[in-house]
Amino acid sequence: MTADQIIIRILEISLCLYLVRRIQSWWGKKSLIEKIEPFEPKEEHSKKVPRLFYKKFNNRKAFSTKQKNIDIATESREHFFQFVKKCNELYRSGHDLLLYREIIDSHRKFGNLINLIEDDIFLGKLHQTLNKFNMNQKGARMVALDVFKRSVRFWKDNLVNLYEYKLFELSDVDIMKIKTDLEKVFINLNVMESKRRIVGVSKALHFLLPDLIMPIDGKYTLPAIYGYNKYSNSPEKEFIIFKEIFNRSLEITRNLQLNSSDVDGEKWNTSVPKLIDNAIIGLVKSEEEEVRSLFK
Repeated sequence: MTADQIIIRILEISLCLYLVRRIQSWWGKKSLIEKIEPFEPKEEHSKKVPRLFYKKFNNRKAFSTKQKNIDIATESREHFFQFVKKCNELYRSGHDLLLYREIIDSHRKFGNLINLIEDDIFLGKLHQTLNKFNMNQKGARMVALDVFKRSVRFWKDNLVNLYEYKLFELSDVDIMKIKTDLEKVFINLNVMESKRRIVGVSKALHFLLPDLIMPIDGKYTLPAIYGYNKYSNSPEKEFIIFKEIFNRSLEITRNLQLNSSDVDGEKWNTSVPKLIDNAIIGLVKSEEEEVRSLFK
């Protein structure tokens, strides 16, 4: 055998070995893909868990708390109020709850937003509570108290108009009436110095309009509705998210027929919008087995 033939033979053997390794590598990846392909829930379950909440792992059904969203919390009134109860058991207490209850109690006692807006103590308490609820932490920065007070008073007429409406009483005609005021107040109310507004502004609006607006945050609300902490970089785009969440809260209120008689005043149960927020918080704080047991 000549030198050239030896070289050609070596190259052929090398090529064969390379192809064998490539086939082995491809086969291993194929097996891995087969193991993790999406699981389809079986129809025979008497209470079918929404498809989103299943994943496949070693050919077994598993529940992922990272995938929990608002559909589970609002699947029925029974589920809804179980999660509301869980929120009141596990969520903030102590001074945080006391501050919040003082704000809501002021609404219930006076029922007059004009007088509350003119009250320096009331607006100071709103600002203090926003600060206590982490609006001055982790990159979030609030405006100074005097700036906040001037802004709330500047938009007083729009806020007073909105104060007449309650989420559980809204008709389709009412929604058209309040749309302009909601957009103006959300985009222009001066609550945050930092770029992101939706969390701070929605909380401030809940404190001012507790029977109409649900508070929004990045830890519970946004992941529960969108599957992640949705972010937009302009007030106008954030208002679109705010409006979508508002519409979703209205849909839940109507589907579950929530009304004032459901608000028992227990801890965080202060209004229909807050009940929805509480159910979301309770869902996220629930153990996996507690959530799965609802669908057995």
